[in-house]
Amino acid sequence: MKPFTYSFSKLPLQMFLLQMYRMCSLHAGLSVEAQTWSFRVLTVQLTVILLLLTEARPGQSQGPGPAQIVTALVGEDVVLPCHLEPAADAVSSSVEWGRLDLEPRFVHVWHEGQNLLVNQNPAYRERTSVSPEKLRTGDLSLQLSAVTHSDNGRYRCLFPSQRKTTTVQLVVGSVSSPVITKISRNSRGAVELDCESKGWYPEPEVLWLDSEGNLLSAGPTETLRAPDDLYTVSSRLTVEKRHGNSFTCRVQQTHINQTRLTHIQLSDDFKVQSSDRSAQLLWLFVWTEVAVRGRKRHHAFSTPLLTVSLVLQPWTFWTCFLDYCQHFRLPSLE
Repeated sequence: MKPFTYSFSKLPLQMFLLQMYRMCSLHAGLSVEAQTWSFRVLTVQLTVILLLLTEARPGQSQGPGPAQIVTALVGEDVVLPCHLEPAADAVSSSVEWGRLDLEPRFVHVWHEGQNLLVNQNPAYRERTSVSPEKLRTGDLSLQLSAVTHSDNGRYRCLFPSQRKTTTVQLVVGSVSSPVITKISRNSRGAVELDCESKGWYPEPEVLWLDSEGNLLSAGPTETLRAPDDLYTVSSRLTVEKRHGNSFTCRVQQTHINQTRLTHIQLSDDFKVQSSDRSAQLLWLFVWTEVAVRGRKRHHAFSTPLLTVSLVLQPWTFWTCFLDYCQHFRLPSLE
């Protein structure tokens, strides 16, 4: 069988052999003390070389590998998983949980049967623990309570005696329910619905659905990020005739598997009004001309006409009246 060779270790090995040759050639003329010192130097050099060779041998240690993702919402308790394979009793050993982006990096340390929290990062004080019972079965998992957004990050579980490392990515999210903040009409008379949701993390997406759950085409989502890194998102839907009367605004974040919904039901009368806007404006124009001229000539029918319009179609009357005043600058009836 062809032995393993490592190019990076050839130079240290050659240097060691050269040094050994030199010292052996001078050995005959050295005192006992000098020979002892020479032997110690050789021992140290040999130890370093053996460590280099050991690090290079495959299968002797486990790297971090891909990170396992754990998700939670603010305020929840979570477990960051870490296990020995094969299972082994770790109660009398050392276990280090840390975040390399923090100073100090130590989140929780277990050492020879007890917690060692002298150098624990203050942000995790009284919020971490490992189970001695589970350690006996090789379960090195960390319990972390009342998580916050500052806990987001990459955690390392280190078992030094076997040089095993596990990496866990913690994602702490925030959610809130969306609300329909505005129902309005655009210049074409079409109904527009505005949906907004505040306080999300990570950034979510906004979707509109009809009564059958089909996705509807809406305007681009507007996103605002606050100083606390929480997101506010909003979206506007223009209602078409074919959309029906029931609409759902859905805000979702797939990374933390969270979804929030809000529904709105528009009346048939409201939809009919929005779909026949031109006829309404024409009707209002005719009515206004009749009413204004009737008031000027003291005709008696103008007041009953106004009353009937307000009773039968109050939404149509006031909406159209305001639009008409804006577009045509209707003079005062006084």
